[in-house]
Amino acid sequence: MHLVAEAEMQGMVRSALWHTFRLHWGIAAFFGIVGECSGIFSCFFITFLIRYLRDPDAPLEDGIKFVSIFLVVNIFSALCRNFYIHYGFITSIRMRRTLVAVIFDKVINLSMKSLIATNSGKLISVISADLFAVERSLAFSPLILAFPFVNGFAYVVIGLTSSWLNALIVFAVWVVMILCQITTGKCAKRVKMADSALNDERLKLVNDMVVGVRTLKGYGWENHYLNKITTVR
Repeated sequence: MHLVAEAEMQGMVRSALWHTFRLHWGIAAFFGIVGECSGIFSCFFITFLIRYLRDPDAPLEDGIKFVSIFLVVNIFSALCRNFYIHYGFITSIRMRRTLVAVIFDKVINLSMKSLIATNSGKLISVISADLFAVERSLAFSPLILAFPFVNGFAYVVIGLTSSWLNALIVFAVWVVMILCQITTGKCAKRVKMADSALNDERLKLVNDMVVGVRTLKGYGWENHYLNKITTVR
């Protein structure tokens, strides 16, 4: 039940962040699309350079033109990709700042009973885990927006230069890779959820040990609690 509520909360946070930062992700996705498509076009343009080099009667002007176009496209692609990474980094900082501010507003409004029941170490661990879970999924948002356009452009280039059968084969390979990534992602999510549950149990034991240290010392239960913490860890 706790895991279901946590998943619903993360979904609500993702939805709120998406509505807040969708313009930023759209700009990053646009430059990602332009940069990746330019890179694909530069790879395609290499065939013209190879044909030029194989032709001994080709004029020098064509070579200068091909090399200039190739260099301009590569530089433009690199600039778009670098801006995409830079803007994505700035967006992630803004997103983290927003999340931390929201969490801080929630923490300062906790009741005295909740503040006493929850120690600072547990709060830090929970907040860090939630931030990491949300940021990890939202970091791929610009890529998710960009990949249909980039893939479509790549398949069109393959189909026009080679054959549409080869484009279909590449698409099938891509689908298999996506399915493998989804499977591994689900496995990693299950492991992360199990790790989070064990981490909560360990923090609870450590908190009980710190709060009740006098009782533990009085009854000689130190080794017992240390063995329990070591087992969970």
